Amino acid sequence: GVAAFEASDMATARARFDRVRIVAVTVASEELARRLAARGREGAEDIARRLERAGAFTLSGEDVHAFANQGEREASIAAFTDLLRAIVAA
Repeated sequence: GVAAFEASDMATARARFDRVRIVAVTVASEELARRLAARGREGAEDIARRLERAGAFTLSGEDVHAFANQGEREASIAAFTDLLRAIVAA
């Protein structure tokens, strides 16, 4: 199965599940700020806090697979799907 966790909860996920594979999804700060502003749900102060939190955690370990969420949406979705398939096949 697939589950979504905050970066701060990875220790809990690793302890709770037998076989954990983590996909650490990142996006450049400038792109994240642009996306959040375009959604219009958060003000400038909230966006600044989100950007600060996004940079607060670095995930590492043999179970971590990095994924840079960048570029065109469809291409990014395809690349993410390919990564998930590769992880499952390993």
